[in-house]
Amino acid sequence: MEYSIKYSNNYYTGMSTFEGWPALLYTSIDSNAEDFGPIHNFRPIVAAYYIVYIIIIAFFMVNIFVGFVIVTFQNEGEQEYKNCDLDKNQRNCIEFALKTKPVRRYIPKHRIQYKVWWFVTSQPFEYAIFILIMINTITLAMKFYRQPKEYTEALDILNMIFTAVFALEFVFKLAAFRFKNYFGDAWNVFDFIIVLGSFIDIVYSEVNMLSSLPRETSTPTATAATVTAATLTASATAATTAATAAAAAVTTKATGSIISINFFRLFRVMRLVKLLARGEGIRTLLWTFIKSFQALPYVALLIVMLFFIYAVIGMQVSNFFLTKS
Repeated sequence: MEYSIKYSNNYYTGMSTFEGWPALLYTSIDSNAEDFGPIHNFRPIVAAYYIVYIIIIAFFMVNIFVGFVIVTFQNEGEQEYKNCDLDKNQRNCIEFALKTKPVRRYIPKHRIQYKVWWFVTSQPFEYAIFILIMINTITLAMKFYRQPKEYTEALDILNMIFTAVFALEFVFKLAAFRFKNYFGDAWNVFDFIIVLGSFIDIVYSEVNMLSSLPRETSTPTATAATVTAATLTASATAATTAATAAAAAVTTKATGSIISINFFRLFRVMRLVKLLARGEGIRTLLWTFIKSFQALPYVALLIVMLFFIYAVIGMQVSNFFLTKS
């Protein structure tokens, strides 16, 4: 038995990237003397070499190299401001002040509209919606396998109630902020999409439930004297064809309905994202997480360049040994 993995075509860079190193580890453990076949767990002490190499090279040295590149990049960026009288914190404050956009707060002038606006922007209203979202989250987690029909109907009724409440929230906010100001906020647009998807989910669920109910059909009777053998044969053939087509249509319709219902039921789970709009700390954390992705293309470009350089070196070294052999 001869393994395809050999020390002549395996490089330490492969283990440094964790690419297929367990297979190489087990192969080395089972390896025997030269010109002898492998034996299961013949040299388990070899595993210590792989573990030490991965800890020192893959975990330690690679992180040192990446950290050195990052620190050098930051130091080179600081060289541009070596003649500047402002320190780093002062420059960051000025940059933040220049990039900051003024926050606009819409306040209606109409008396009734102002009362609605004051109601939907008050803390009790926000806390009430927050509590309803939490209760809705609990109801979504209350489903279980083979639950009773009455239990399912109760959960569906609760879902309709929550959908109606969130729809009223949309109506109140639309009346308070008007169309332009309401849809000018991304979180309000997200709330509207969730409400719209929830209504479509309810409609599709009801239509699917009504279409799955059995229907009573009546067949006309005829006297034996007026029905001939040819008519009976034709009727049986037509009935079989119609039944097959109807079954295929029902199957196709049911499959499409299931896909549609499962898709629109995702909007129930998406109500949890509404919690992000209620918590200021969560929104700040999410915004920081999104802002950190701005440097991701540069890091990805650096990694691609390193992989490309190692690939070119590997191809040149392999080509040299293949040509020499």
